[in-house]
Amino acid sequence: MVDVSRPVPRSYVLFAAAAFAVAYAQYALFYHTQNQYFFQGLAKAGYGLLRADWFAQTPDPWPVFSGLVEFTQRYLSLRLVYLYFLVLAGVYAFSMIGIISQLVPIHRTRATFLIFVTLMVALHSPVFGYLVRMGLRLPLTSSPHHFNIGRILLLEGIGEKRILGDMLNPGTFGAFLLLSIYLFMRGRPVWAITTSTIASIFQPSYVLCSAVLTLTYMAIMIRRGKGVRPAIGLGLLAFVLILPVLAYSYLAFGPTNPALWKEAQNILWRVAYYPPSVPSLWLGGAVYIKVALIVAALYLVRKTDFFWILLGSFLTTAVLTAAQAVRYNNTLAALLPWRMSAFTVPLATLIILGYAVSLVVSRLETGAAAGQALVVASVGVLVLFCIAGVLETRARFALDARRIPTVMRHVKRTGVPGQTYLIPPNWRTFRLYTGAPAFMEHSVIPYDDVGVMEWYKRLHLAQAFYGEVEANAEDDFRYQREGRRTGRAPRQAPAPTPVQPSPEERCRLLKELSSGYGVTHVILRGGGLEGCAGWKTEYADEHYHLYALAK
Repeated sequence: MVDVSRPVPRSYVLFAAAAFAVAYAQYALFYHTQNQYFFQGLAKAGYGLLRADWFAQTPDPWPVFSGLVEFTQRYLSLRLVYLYFLVLAGVYAFSMIGIISQLVPIHRTRATFLIFVTLMVALHSPVFGYLVRMGLRLPLTSSPHHFNIGRILLLEGIGEKRILGDMLNPGTFGAFLLLSIYLFMRGRPVWAITTSTIASIFQPSYVLCSAVLTLTYMAIMIRRGKGVRPAIGLGLLAFVLILPVLAYSYLAFGPTNPALWKEAQNILWRVAYYPPSVPSLWLGGAVYIKVALIVAALYLVRKTDFFWILLGSFLTTAVLTAAQAVRYNNTLAALLPWRMSAFTVPLATLIILGYAVSLVVSRLETGAAAGQALVVASVGVLVLFCIAGVLETRARFALDARRIPTVMRHVKRTGVPGQTYLIPPNWRTFRLYTGAPAFMEHSVIPYDDVGVMEWYKRLHLAQAFYGEVEANAEDDFRYQREGRRTGRAPRQAPAPTPVQPSPEERCRLLKELSSGYGVTHVILRGGGLEGCAGWKTEYADEHYHLYALAK
């Protein structure tokens, strides 16, 4: 094991963390899952007219994160979330480098350190994804789920769990789990518990991760001869810190009654989040590659205390994921035990990378001139990755701006209190872009039993109106599993042909939605509501028509 009495110079680590954060591209607001995670905070801050949306009345699964969003929107500028993401990316890089430096002599020379940092940045960079796709002769695409195969195989946890996605969300605070591990390895167990709790406060699904880390820390302390009482005291501290999260989760999302709770849980985990919560649908070759990486890393660090940290998280993930694959259980689905792989997989990959870099550079660095050449080359490549990250972020911002339908821009300009919009269920960005209340969005889902049942009822009504039917989730993910096994882009199974409702049926449904749910506006591709009494065209373009209820 490396002599931890000589840590990596702080200036080295700060430089590396800053370079990593800049090179790691992100998307513009409001992208993908941000439309759920940001909703409650923005509604509380008075953003647009979101307070009048029915979803704003449901319990908030991420109250601390929503508080951060609310504070930022109300008193600062929402654009600061880009800075928050950069800071958390820096925490991620700082912690990774700190952990690896405790296990591998990556800071033996400047050349070794810079080459490791450059390769770590490269693995996380979108440029790496482009290069892999070019090597596999796959088409380049702007979709983050399709083009960055290298990140999927080497850095992403199983079940598509990761700490750093492509934008700020509660899961990004998982960087504090890595910081917790680093602090414990540096002999600061109290701070280690505190930082792991921060991750769980912002994203409660990290509670299991924090619990496993705490138990592992306690076992290591006893094994080191620190005594049972200090170890138990550390565990009690962790429990006290996490207790408010557990209490809030129970009070906000506990069962209204057993029957309703059971039905809502079935809908939540077997419909809304069905494929991600079913390991048997996505276990395949890519998962086994990740397991092999972790096993290899365990072998390399077998003589260190970190071995037990990695082993505890790995075994918990493996056992509980296998149990879920054999027999589906809603409680296990809610615990998301495979979420721990969001930090074990990238740690394993970077441990292997650190050992490889240390070995190779020690042979290449035959003199001062060779070492200086390696330093200059590494810095040059690192700068190129930083430039590429900035350019990729700029391109993503421009792409997101072009994706906004013109009808949404009209709604944003003209929305007034008292309006509720019926929109295609698969739209993600309508609420947060326009600030207008919507009847429902498929991907914005409540977690309390009453809210889940309301969401499910609204989903069926919206699908009946638009003629949309859900593709068979199991067939769809068999195709995706094949993609994960080969390392190529997942393919979508063909969706069933939607059954379009008749004009009369649409008018009947619209009357029900208007009188029962307060729907005042409808967005429909190509039009078709001219025959419905009491509705008029407010806006139309080549793609969508916006209809308003006549006053």
